[in-house]
Amino acid sequence: QPRRLDSLFPRLAAECAQPRALDALKTALTKAQDRWEQRVTELVALEGLTLDLAFQRYPDSFAAARQLGRRITLYVGPPNSGKTHAAFERLAQALDGAYLAPLRLLALEGRDRLVARGVPCSLLTGEENVPADDARVVSSTIEMVNTRKAIDVAVIDEAQMLFDISRGWAWTQAIVGVPANEVIVICSDYAVAAIEKLLGLCGERCTVRHFERKQQVQLLPAAVPIASLKLGDAVVAFSRKDVLML
Repeated sequence: QPRRLDSLFPRLAAECAQPRALDALKTALTKAQDRWEQRVTELVALEGLTLDLAFQRYPDSFAAARQLGRRITLYVGPPNSGKTHAAFERLAQALDGAYLAPLRLLALEGRDRLVARGVPCSLLTGEENVPADDARVVSSTIEMVNTRKAIDVAVIDEAQMLFDISRGWAWTQAIVGVPANEVIVICSDYAVAAIEKLLGLCGERCTVRHFERKQQVQLLPAAVPIASLKLGDAVVAFSRKDVLML
Protein backbone atom coordinates (compact mmCIF):
# COMPACT_ATOMS: atom_id res chain seq x y z
CA GLN A 1 0.00 0.00 0.00
CA PRO A 2 2.29 2.81 -1.23
CA ARG A 3 -0.18 5.53 -0.31
CA ARG A 4 0.15 4.54 3.35
CA LEU A 5 3.94 4.52 3.51
CA ASP A 6 3.87 7.85 5.34
CA SER A 7 2.58 5.97 8.39
CA LEU A 8 5.43 3.42 8.22
CA PHE A 9 8.37 5.82 8.30
CA PRO A 10 7.67 7.24 11.81
CA ARG A 11 7.51 3.68 13.19
CA LEU A 12 10.90 2.82 11.69
CA ALA A 13 12.41 6.11 12.84
CA ALA A 14 11.26 5.46 16.41
CA GLU A 15 13.02 2.09 16.41
CA CYS A 16 16.21 3.60 14.96
CA ALA A 17 16.24 6.23 17.70
CA GLN A 18 16.90 3.57 20.35
CA PRO A 19 20.57 2.53 20.69
CA ARG A 20 20.98 -1.22 20.21
CA ALA A 21 23.09 -3.82 18.43
CA LEU A 22 22.67 -4.18 14.67
CA ASP A 23 20.97 -7.59 14.86
CA ALA A 24 18.55 -6.35 17.49
CA LEU A 25 17.80 -3.28 15.38
CA LYS A 26 17.07 -5.42 12.31
CA THR A 27 14.71 -7.56 14.37
CA ALA A 28 12.93 -4.49 15.78
CA LEU A 29 12.54 -2.94 12.32
CA THR A 30 11.12 -6.17 10.91
CA LYS A 31 8.60 -6.40 13.73
CA ALA A 32 7.62 -2.75 13.27
CA GLN A 33 7.03 -3.29 9.56
CA ASP A 34 5.03 -6.47 10.24
CA ARG A 35 2.78 -4.57 12.66
CA TRP A 36 2.37 -1.79 10.08
CA GLU A 37 1.44 -4.25 7.34
CA GLN A 38 -1.15 -5.89 9.58
CA ARG A 39 -2.65 -2.51 10.46
CA VAL A 40 -2.80 -1.43 6.81
CA THR A 41 -4.50 -4.69 5.86
CA GLU A 42 -7.10 -4.09 8.58
CA LEU A 43 -7.71 -0.50 7.46
CA VAL A 44 -8.18 -1.52 3.83
CA ALA A 45 -10.57 -4.28 4.87
CA LEU A 46 -12.51 -1.81 7.02
CA GLU A 47 -12.82 0.68 4.17
CA GLY A 48 -14.17 -2.00 1.87
CA LEU A 49 -16.53 -3.28 4.56
CA THR A 50 -17.89 0.19 5.25
CA LEU A 51 -18.53 0.90 1.58
CA ASP A 52 -20.14 -2.48 0.92
CA LEU A 53 -22.43 -2.46 3.93
CA ALA A 54 -23.55 1.13 3.47
CA PHE A 55 -24.27 0.55 -0.19
CA GLN A 56 -26.29 -2.59 0.41
CA ARG A 57 -28.15 -1.21 3.47
CA TYR A 58 -27.05 -4.37 5.23
CA PRO A 59 -27.96 -3.25 8.78
CA ASP A 60 -31.59 -2.68 7.74
CA SER A 61 -31.96 -6.39 6.95
CA PHE A 62 -31.90 -7.16 10.71
CA ALA A 63 -35.25 -5.70 11.69
CA ALA A 64 -35.35 -7.23 15.18
CA ALA A 65 -32.03 -5.67 16.19
CA ARG A 66 -32.89 -2.26 14.71
CA GLN A 67 -36.11 -2.05 16.73
CA LEU A 68 -34.54 -2.67 20.14
CA GLY A 69 -32.38 0.39 20.82
CA ARG A 70 -29.52 -1.86 21.88
CA ARG A 71 -27.07 -0.92 24.65
CA ILE A 72 -23.60 -1.96 23.46
CA THR A 73 -20.40 -2.17 25.49
CA LEU A 74 -16.97 -3.18 24.25
CA TYR A 75 -14.90 -5.12 26.79
CA VAL A 76 -11.34 -4.34 25.70
CA GLY A 77 -8.07 -5.65 27.04
CA PRO A 78 -5.21 -8.12 26.69
CA PRO A 79 -5.45 -11.82 27.61
CA ASN A 80 -5.79 -12.58 31.32
CA SER A 81 -7.38 -9.21 32.07
CA GLY A 82 -10.73 -10.49 33.34
CA LYS A 83 -12.87 -9.20 30.48
CA THR A 84 -14.34 -12.61 29.62
CA HIS A 85 -15.01 -13.36 33.30
CA ALA A 86 -16.85 -10.06 33.68
CA ALA A 87 -18.92 -10.77 30.58
CA PHE A 88 -19.98 -14.18 31.90
CA GLU A 89 -20.90 -12.67 35.28
CA ARG A 90 -23.28 -10.32 33.48
CA LEU A 91 -24.65 -13.07 31.24
CA ALA A 92 -25.35 -15.26 34.28
CA GLN A 93 -27.63 -12.52 35.64
CA ALA A 94 -29.59 -12.10 32.41
CA LEU A 95 -33.22 -13.08 31.98
CA ASP A 96 -32.12 -14.90 28.84
CA GLY A 97 -29.17 -14.59 26.53
CA ALA A 98 -26.49 -15.98 24.25
CA TYR A 99 -22.74 -16.51 24.30
CA LEU A 100 -21.27 -16.43 20.78
CA ALA A 101 -17.87 -18.11 20.57
CA PRO A 102 -15.28 -18.40 17.80
CA LEU A 103 -14.74 -22.14 18.30
CA ARG A 104 -16.76 -25.20 19.27
CA LEU A 105 -14.46 -25.85 22.24
CA LEU A 106 -14.99 -22.31 23.54
CA ALA A 107 -18.76 -22.70 23.12
CA LEU A 108 -18.51 -25.88 25.17
CA GLU A 109 -16.40 -24.11 27.79
CA GLY A 110 -18.93 -21.27 27.87
CA ARG A 111 -21.77 -23.72 28.48
CA ASP A 112 -19.80 -25.32 31.34
CA ARG A 113 -19.03 -21.91 32.87
CA LEU A 114 -22.69 -21.00 33.01
CA VAL A 115 -23.80 -24.39 34.31
CA ALA A 116 -21.19 -24.07 37.08
CA ARG A 117 -22.90 -20.81 38.07
CA GLY A 118 -26.24 -22.58 38.25
CA VAL A 119 -27.50 -21.20 34.93
CA PRO A 120 -29.19 -23.79 32.66
CA CYS A 121 -27.55 -23.45 29.25
CA SER A 122 -27.98 -25.16 25.89
CA LEU A 123 -25.17 -25.85 23.42
CA LEU A 124 -25.47 -25.14 19.71
CA THR A 125 -22.69 -25.57 17.16
CA GLY A 126 -22.50 -26.63 13.55
CA GLU A 127 -22.17 -30.23 14.75
CA GLU A 128 -24.16 -30.32 17.97
CA ASN A 129 -27.52 -29.25 19.32
CA VAL A 130 -27.74 -30.10 23.02
CA PRO A 131 -30.78 -28.44 24.60
CA ALA A 132 -30.96 -28.10 28.37
CA ASP A 133 -34.12 -28.21 30.47
CA ASP A 134 -35.34 -24.71 31.37
CA ALA A 135 -32.32 -23.18 29.60
CA ARG A 136 -32.13 -19.38 29.84
CA VAL A 137 -28.97 -19.09 27.77
CA VAL A 138 -27.55 -20.72 24.67
CA SER A 139 -23.80 -21.07 24.12
CA SER A 140 -23.03 -21.35 20.43
CA THR A 141 -20.47 -20.80 17.73
CA ILE A 142 -20.66 -17.36 16.15
CA GLU A 143 -22.12 -18.66 12.88
CA MET A 144 -25.17 -20.02 14.72
CA VAL A 145 -26.35 -16.63 16.03
CA ASN A 146 -30.13 -16.19 16.07
CA THR A 147 -30.93 -12.81 14.51
CA ARG A 148 -34.71 -13.10 14.88
CA LYS A 149 -35.47 -13.87 18.54
CA ALA A 150 -35.03 -10.95 20.96
CA ILE A 151 -33.04 -11.69 24.13
CA ASP A 152 -31.83 -9.81 27.18
CA VAL A 153 -28.02 -10.09 26.89
CA ALA A 154 -25.66 -11.30 24.15
CA VAL A 155 -21.89 -11.77 24.54
CA ILE A 156 -19.81 -11.75 21.34
CA ASP A 157 -16.30 -13.12 21.95
CA GLU A 158 -13.03 -12.50 20.06
CA ALA A 159 -14.60 -9.77 17.92
CA GLN A 160 -11.23 -8.81 16.39
CA MET A 161 -11.95 -11.81 14.14
CA LEU A 162 -14.05 -9.31 12.22
CA PHE A 163 -10.96 -8.89 10.02
CA ASP A 164 -10.64 -12.59 9.18
CA ILE A 165 -10.93 -13.15 5.44
CA SER A 166 -12.92 -16.39 5.61
CA ARG A 167 -14.99 -15.97 8.80
CA GLY A 168 -15.19 -12.23 9.41
CA TRP A 169 -18.72 -12.16 7.97
CA ALA A 170 -19.97 -14.07 11.04
CA TRP A 171 -18.77 -11.40 13.49
CA THR A 172 -20.13 -8.68 11.22
CA GLN A 173 -23.52 -10.42 11.23
CA ALA A 174 -23.52 -10.88 15.00
CA ILE A 175 -22.43 -7.32 15.84
CA VAL A 176 -24.95 -5.80 13.45
CA GLY A 177 -27.79 -8.26 13.83
CA VAL A 178 -28.00 -9.91 17.26
CA PRO A 179 -31.31 -8.70 18.76
CA ALA A 180 -30.31 -8.21 22.41
CA ASN A 181 -31.20 -5.38 24.77
CA GLU A 182 -27.58 -5.43 25.95
CA VAL A 183 -24.68 -6.50 23.74
CA ILE A 184 -21.22 -7.15 25.20
CA VAL A 185 -18.47 -7.32 22.60
CA ILE A 186 -15.15 -8.78 23.78
CA CYS A 187 -12.25 -7.67 21.61
CA SER A 188 -8.67 -6.48 21.35
CA ASP A 189 -7.91 -2.79 21.42
CA TYR A 190 -7.01 -2.56 17.73
CA ALA A 191 -10.53 -3.67 16.72
CA VAL A 192 -12.35 -0.88 18.58
CA ALA A 193 -12.31 1.66 15.73
CA ALA A 194 -13.64 -0.89 13.24
CA ILE A 195 -16.48 -1.97 15.51
CA GLU A 196 -17.40 1.65 16.27
CA LYS A 197 -17.61 2.40 12.54
CA LEU A 198 -19.66 -0.74 11.93
CA LEU A 199 -22.11 0.26 14.65
CA GLY A 200 -22.21 3.76 13.19
CA LEU A 201 -23.69 2.28 10.01
CA CYS A 202 -26.48 0.94 12.22
CA GLY A 203 -27.08 4.33 13.82
CA GLU A 204 -25.76 3.01 17.14
CA ARG A 205 -23.02 3.95 19.55
CA CYS A 206 -21.10 1.97 22.12
CA THR A 207 -19.19 2.54 25.33
CA VAL A 208 -15.72 1.07 25.87
CA ARG A 209 -14.70 -0.61 29.13
CA HIS A 210 -10.96 -1.19 29.45
CA PHE A 211 -9.43 -4.08 31.40
CA GLU A 212 -5.82 -4.35 32.59
CA ARG A 213 -3.78 -7.54 32.58
CA LYS A 214 -3.87 -9.26 35.98
CA GLN A 215 -0.28 -10.47 35.69
CA GLN A 216 2.37 -8.73 33.63
CA VAL A 217 4.12 -10.59 30.82
CA GLN A 218 7.76 -9.85 30.03
CA LEU A 219 9.12 -10.56 26.56
CA LEU A 220 12.52 -12.23 26.30
CA PRO A 221 15.17 -10.24 24.39
CA ALA A 222 15.50 -12.97 21.75
CA ALA A 223 13.59 -15.94 20.38
CA VAL A 224 13.94 -19.26 22.19
CA PRO A 225 15.31 -22.05 19.97
CA ILE A 226 13.05 -25.09 19.80
CA ALA A 227 15.96 -27.30 20.88
CA SER A 228 16.28 -25.45 24.17
CA LEU A 229 12.68 -26.05 25.32
CA LYS A 230 12.39 -27.73 28.72
CA LEU A 231 9.81 -29.90 30.43
CA GLY A 232 6.78 -27.75 31.28
CA ASP A 233 7.31 -25.17 28.54
CA ALA A 234 4.39 -24.41 26.22
CA VAL A 235 4.50 -23.49 22.56
CA VAL A 236 1.46 -21.66 21.17
CA ALA A 237 0.72 -21.45 17.45
CA PHE A 238 -2.21 -19.81 15.69
CA SER A 239 -2.73 -21.92 12.61
CA ARG A 240 -2.87 -25.61 11.76
CA LYS A 241 0.08 -25.15 9.41
CA ASP A 242 2.24 -23.63 12.15
CA VAL A 243 1.34 -26.43 14.56
CA LEU A 244 2.35 -29.07 12.02
CA MET A 245 5.59 -27.24 11.21
CA LEU A 246 6.52 -27.08 14.89
